[in-house]
Amino acid sequence: MKSKWFLWLIAVLIGTALAFPTMIFAAEKKAAQPCAPAKMEEKKEEKAEKKAKKAAKKKAEKMEEKKQ
Repeated sequence: MKSKWFLWLIAVLIGTALAFPTMIFAAEKKAAQPCAPAKMEEKKEEKAEKKAKKAAKKKAEKMEEKKQ
């Protein structure tokens, strides 16, 4: 009878060890979400800059072709 409390204690420890990492991971994931819109805006700005550079490059090429 004395050893049953030990088995329960081990079961509780294993259960908490399995439960806590998943809860912590979920909390970290939610904490990271507010940053996501800022990153999306940065990506949009980078894409817009790339498009502007490509458009400027094409325009310059067309101007050179017209000059020739």
